[in-house]
Formats: sequence, C-alpha cells, structure tokens
Amino acid sequence: MSLRKPALFFSLPLLCLATACANARSRVHLGSPPRPVGALVLAPDRGFLGNEELRDALAPLSRKVPLEMVFVTDARARETLGEALQRLRTRGVGRIVALPAFLFSADPRFRLACRLLAEARTRTPTPIETAAVFGRSSFALEVLAAELRGLPGSRDIVLVGYGASGSFPREEMEGELLATARRAADGTSHELKGAVVWPDIFDRRAGEASRSASQRLSELLKEAPRPAVLAFHLGPKLDGMMAFDRVLRRNLPRGVELVETPHLAPAVALWAEREIRRRTPLRATAIGVVLLAHGGDYHWNEAVRRAVAPLQDRYLVEFAFSMADPDVVERAVRRLENRGAEAVVVVRAYALRSSFREAVESMIGSLREGEAAPRHHGAHRHGHGTRRILSPLPMVTVGGLEDDPLFAEALWERVREISTDPPRETLILTAHGAGEDRRNEHWLEVLRSLARQIAEKAEKTHRPFRHIHVATWREDWPEKRTEWVRRIRRLVEEAAGQGGRAIVLPARVAGEGPERRYLEGLSYELGSGFAPHPLFVRWVEKQIRRGIEKLRNEAASDSSCALVPGEKSASRTREENP
Repeated sequence: MSLRKPALFFSLPLLCLATACANARSRVHLGSPPRPVGALVLAPDRGFLGNEELRDALAPLSRKVPLEMVFVTDARARETLGEALQRLRTRGVGRIVALPAFLFSADPRFRLACRLLAEARTRTPTPIETAAVFGRSSFALEVLAAELRGLPGSRDIVLVGYGASGSFPREEMEGELLATARRAADGTSHELKGAVVWPDIFDRRAGEASRSASQRLSELLKEAPRPAVLAFHLGPKLDGMMAFDRVLRRNLPRGVELVETPHLAPAVALWAEREIRRRTPLRATAIGVVLLAHGGDYHWNEAVRRAVAPLQDRYLVEFAFSMADPDVVERAVRRLENRGAEAVVVVRAYALRSSFREAVESMIGSLREGEAAPRHHGAHRHGHGTRRILSPLPMVTVGGLEDDPLFAEALWERVREISTDPPRETLILTAHGAGEDRRNEHWLEVLRSLARQIAEKAEKTHRPFRHIHVATWREDWPEKRTEWVRRIRRLVEEAAGQGGRAIVLPARVAGEGPERRYLEGLSYELGSGFAPHPLFVRWVEKQIRRGIEKLRNEAASDSSCALVPGEKSASRTREENP
C-alpha cells in the first residue's frame, strides 16, 4: 500500500496518525503466517528394510509438514533426537508433536524415548507434546481386527509380540497385547488362548529369554485344538530373509498357521497424519459433515437433503442414509477427503443419543483404550461388525434428537398447523420404541419431556389440549407391538368421544411412522416429523458446532510418557547395555 503525498494543510499529528493507520492496515492485511507444527516420529529400530518401509510410508506426510524421524536404539538415540529437534527448530516450527510409533506403552525402547524427550524439553524453547502410542489407536486396532476377521471358521489364537527386556516389561506388554486383541476380536468367533512377547534380540539376556518365549508358545499351542499364531509386532526386518517372522516360523510346530500383519507401516502413516491434523487449527470452510440418518425411499431422503441445503454453503456436507452401515459411512468420508475436508463431524440424526453411537465411535476411531467395545443398536443386529474407517482426517460424532428444545418447538408448530380446537383435542405423541423394556422406557421419558414442552407452549395460548398422551409402537418386535397398537387405538377411540378428535404426532426425524397401517379404520389427524423444517437446519448446525468444539478439545497431549512403575529401571538397562 502506498500513501499519496499529503496536502500542505495536513498537520504533522494528523499525518503521523494517517501513516500509522495505513501501516497497521498493511500489517493486518499481510499478517504473519502461523508457525507450522512439526512432527517428530519416534519408532523402534527395525533394521534397514523395516526402517525404510516406515520412511516410505511417511514420505507423503513429510511433504506436507516438517517431519523428522528418530529410530530408537539405546543411549545413542539421545544424540539422534537432539539433531532431529534442532532440524525442526531450524525449519521454524512453532511446536513439536512427538509421535511414538510403538505398539506398547510398556515397550522398553518407548520408555527410553520418553526419558530422552523429558531431558530434551529442558534444553529446547520449542514446546513438545506427545501423542498416545500408535498401538492404542484405532489404526493399530483395525490392522489386528482385519487379520482376525480374515481367518476362516473359529480358531484358537495365540498372539506374538516383540521387544521385551526383562520379565516385568514382558508381562506388561503381553497384557497390553491381549487387551488390544480382545477388542479386535469383538464380533468374531475366535478364542484367544494367550500372548507371548519375544525378547529384544539386543538384550544381553536374549538367548535365555528367547528359549523361555519359545517354550511358553509351545505350551499355549498344546492347549489350542484349532491353532493359529497371529504376529503383531514391529520387530526386526533387516531384509527379506533376516526378519523376526522367519525366526518365529522356525519356532512353530508343523501345521500351525502363522498370520503376519504386514500393513502396520501404512497404518502408522495414517495415524501420524491424523495426530498432526488434530493439533492444527481448523479452517471453518474445511469442516466436513456426514449427516447420518435412517433413510427411507427417494422422497424421504430428498426431504432431508432439501432440509439441510442451506448448510452446504458453509460446510462440506455428505449424506449416509443407513443404520450406521460402515460401507455407506466410509463412502461419505472418502468423498469428503476428495473435497479437501480437514476434519469430519458425523451428525447422527436419530431419535436417541444412544442410537448407533458406540458403533459409529468405533467405526471412526473415537473409542479410547479401556472404553467399552461397540454395542449394536437396541436389539437390531445388522452384521456391521467393528470395521474401522482408516482416514487421516480427525473425526468425531454427535447427535440424537432426544427432547431438544428445537425439536419440541418444531413439533409444536406441526400441531398448530392441524389443530382447530385444542380444548376438544387429544394429542398423542408416538415414536419407534424398543424391544428391551428399559430402553423403551427411556423412549417414553423423552416423549414425556417433549409433551411437557408442548403443553407449556399451549398453556401460553390459553387454549390447552384436552389430553396429551405418549406411546411407542415397538414396531420391530411383534410380541411387544401388539399390546401397544391396542393401547394407541384405544387412545384414538377415546379421543373421538364426546365430540373430540385425536391428533397423532410422530416424534421422528422426518415423515411418518406406521400410523396409517396400525390405525386403519379410525378417525384422527396425522402430523409429521422434524424435517423438513427450518428448525431442523438449526438443530443440525448446533450439532456441527458441538462437533467442532469436540475436535478442538481432543487435541490435548497424551500422558503415555508419564512415569510408570519400572520405567526408570527399563530405560537404564537399555542405556547401560547398548
């Protein structure tokens, strides 16, 4: 920006003020680009081929963000780490995210890395935060789960890991491996017989420990009538011949199948990119939204599409009409990836918050270590399994209408459209319902809350309804449905007595339920669900904003590097015995 030569009558103060304002505008316009986030990948040293596989997998990410890799060996890794941090600082990063590409938090090399990072923090002004170990992520879990799902029939599985140093870390690592495998095996018919973690070959006691591991593996296999050994590790791979899996094969009895997990390096790369994205400021225009709703015929689906059309100018929106089918949700996620989304909010537009919540959380990798495995929606079982969508985009899920005030307001407006004489009218709120009695009672509580909100609005008009009732159809459970259809028919008949009439209002995302079929032959007025309605758009956007807030809050540092029992001794052992 250039300033025109000021007129002679400009006073010096005014000229200075004008110049200062112009300079300020120039600074605001040009701005200072935010300093980038640097990635520091910490990985166990696997030898040439294993390390190169990880380098190759991370190459695309290294072209997007400043990235350095440290292959952890022993005390010599201190110098390697210092050099990597210096290179990141030279590249002008504002903060550094340490990404531990280890499978187990009890891995002695990971504990050594934590100790060296703690030392480095005292010597560098650049903030360093640490993500959770890769093995705790949905990416590692899905690699293991995919191999388990691929095994035919029902098998007796023995898990094998790598990298122990001393008995205490071995026991911890075996516990972590079994815990991960239990989550991965959810939905399969396999039985987990146990886990064996092989010793680090660089440990001075590796010979004795290897014989012990081989013996424990043999004992577990003797108890397995349909055995299969699943190798889940980041062990040595110096070249195609000198690899831990070949050592393992030599220790297996004849006829025992060995299942390898060859896809760990690509999964590490996806995980690393997601962790960096989680810690990078979000652009509002790059928020991807997956609207997940039950779906119906063409007209039902189009009604919902049209309802949220105003949001498509502000967000990248894709639809996934289904009962949380992984193929349908993944299609929407891939489309958002191609459209340039930087993060994804999956909005579950179902009646209840619990509907498909855990299945979606598992699918997008929101469930954390120690949380429950996904459960199916009520008594519905659609064979989804627990397949996870592996994407570098951070993803969260929100939703469930429940008794949201916007939903209640929309239902009230639906009633007003068809109500003519409230004191003579009986309003009957209906919903899908559930087979399980406790879950169905929750549906009824939600309907009662909606009914109270509608009654309060009616009171303000000084023309309250004669009665307001709530009921569920329990439509997918014939043994429960018959009684409820009878109840609702009775309510409609009673409402028509003494010159009154019934208004049946479906508390649904869109359209109607089975009212016309179940109430055939009776006289009543029928309303419709939430969408399309201007308040439905407001509800969806409220969920999107909640999701964005969740995305921002999920970027907190992990405590994986917190000192745990045995860390100091394990780290010291590796340093003293390089």
